[in-house]
Amino acid sequence: MIIKLKVAGLLTAAILVAVIDSAGAGVLEYNTLTSFNAAAGATTTINFDSLSPIAIHTYFGDPGSVSLGGDTFSSSQALFAFKPAIYYSSSFLSAQTQANPPFNSLTIQTAGVNAIGFTYGDFFVALPNLTVTINGGTPVSLTPATSSGTFVGFTDTSLITSIVLTETGSLPARDGAVLDLINVLQTQQTVSATPLPAGLPLFATGLGVIGLLGRRRKRKNAAALAAA
Repeated sequence: MIIKLKVAGLLTAAILVAVIDSAGAGVLEYNTLTSFNAAAGATTTINFDSLSPIAIHTYFGDPGSVSLGGDTFSSSQALFAFKPAIYYSSSFLSAQTQANPPFNSLTIQTAGVNAIGFTYGDFFVALPNLTVTINGGTPVSLTPATSSGTFVGFTDTSLITSIVLTETGSLPARDGAVLDLINVLQTQQTVSATPLPAGLPLFATGLGVIGLLGRRRKRKNAAALAAA
């Protein structure tokens, strides 16, 4: 499920987990859907149902990629879309690898959003090392994925164009790794700085010149009066 949000501005949420030093401005992290929604505002929903309309799952390649609602979702390994009621109550994307040691990643590329949140999960056993990278910045550790799904959200005053989830670790008793994207929430920037009229800077410069000339004229008149 993808939820796209259109807002006039971002509010301050009551529950914040951390401030992340990403590429650009600081990023605020939210650990609950409630706090994220308070910051992000009203929502519009797009879901993954259309990606697997008939079969239990649809295969998108290894590595895999699929576009939906203007966003692109890609994985470093095999990518599947599953119907609801298969492990989760919602349809979801799943990146899966048989590599040993396992390495798994899911990337979300957007046209530029103010905020993004998602529920991630693993319907087997989660790998111990899970990180998120925003706009190519420094990777930040997340709580390992769970079979029931874990929510995390981020807001940024700059536009977020990419999110990369990476899962690594060592599980000798397990053959491969699974990383699921159960839903995604986004805010689209709808308010930008109001541009100045094209002639305003020149007009302001002209006012400054007139003021300077006026001050010079006053000084000359004062000097002439003193000499008389």
